[in-house]
Amino acid sequence: GDDNTCIGYRSGESITSGTSNTLIGSITGERITTTGSNTAVGYYALAEVTGSDNTAVGAWALKDSAACQKNCAFGMWALYANNTGSFNIAMGYNAAYGIFSAPRDYIIGIGYEALKWSKGDYNIGIGWRAGYDGGGGNYNEGTHNITVGYKSGANLSTGSDNIIIGADSGATTTSGSNNLILGHDAAASSATV
Repeated sequence: GDDNTCIGYRSGESITSGTSNTLIGSITGERITTTGSNTAVGYYALAEVTGSDNTAVGAWALKDSAACQKNCAFGMWALYANNTGSFNIAMGYNAAYGIFSAPRDYIIGIGYEALKWSKGDYNIGIGWRAGYDGGGGNYNEGTHNITVGYKSGANLSTGSDNIIIGADSGATTTSGSNNLILGHDAAASSATV
């Protein structure tokens, strides 16, 4: 391929006809063959990825994300294991860290572990663990949820079309949909409303 820059051990080692890739760091983009316009900076960034038009900055950012495309990941482990998920933005340590068997599209996770292990598409999580329950088993499988604030919407499971803004707000909402929850510790009348 043409116009590729590969710096680091095994960086871009499989490129055949791929073009315009910039890969800096050990094992960055080592599975890229024919795709292009990827940028990776950091140990294992874009490792195991074969897709195009991705930007990954940080150790393990966008690693194990297979044929994904048009993603931006900034931070250690950001958008890790997103499989074929595309058109996503993650900023922060573990932001939008995925579940390989459940790729997501069109999500934005900004902040420490925002939208970590979420499964739904079209979700936005901004803030420390926004839209993530800390490993308690709820995987935010709903769609079109917006969670803003420290641990906002932490227990969402299948609920969709919620707007949850404020620290610890919406903590009891699991399968409820179409809610507008505003304020610190604010909650819906039940988990399923």
